[in-house]
Parts: sequence; C-alpha cells; structure tokens
Amino acid sequence: MITQEKIIEALKVADFSWFTTPLVGELSRYVVAFTHNENVSHSKLEEQANLYAKQFENINIWGWEDIKTWITYIDISTSFDNLDIALSIAKQYNQIAIWDNLEFKEIRL
Repeated sequence: MITQEKIIEALKVADFSWFTTPLVGELSRYVVAFTHNENVSHSKLEEQANLYAKQFENINIWGWEDIKTWITYIDISTSFDNLDIALSIAKQYNQIAIWDNLEFKEIRL
C-alpha cells in the first residue's frame, strides 16, 4: 500500500519543474501519467496511486510543466520500456504527452 507519508517523502526530493520518483517497482524508460492533477492533495495522490497499483507493477509520482500552457502537473504514472505500449496507455488515459527518461524529453501525443 502506498501511504501519504511515502508520497510526501517522494515530493521532498523532487525538482518541481520535472521529476519522476518511483513509489512501487522500478522506473522504466517511458513515463505515462494516468491523471491530470493541477492542484491535488496528498490524500488524493495516495488514493490515485493505490488505485493504479492494483493494475500496474510500476507506480511513480511524476511532476512536469506543459511547455505549451505552462501548467504544472503532479500526476500518478507508470513506466514502460516499450514505446508502443507507452503511447497506447497514454492515449487510453487521454494524456498530453509522455516522458522519455533516456533522451530526457517530452513526446507529445
């Protein structure tokens, strides 16, 4: 189970312009968010993380700033090494972009 304390600790070490911190499992190359959180509480992040942890083995907290709108998001995410799977999941969850940890760049959908 992912707790608020674990989320708070992950956020303490984060660089708030761009970060991905694993909560469960290992971080893979392509990060895909499930949520669209502009302003969110620790309890809501905990709820979201535990919901998606039932379906995916890698759960992360991902913070990023959309360079087109300058909106900062803090989302619950997962990650994959396969680009096609990452893009498919991103489309399923109506995401704006995914993040490539190897190239350190955004891939817009």
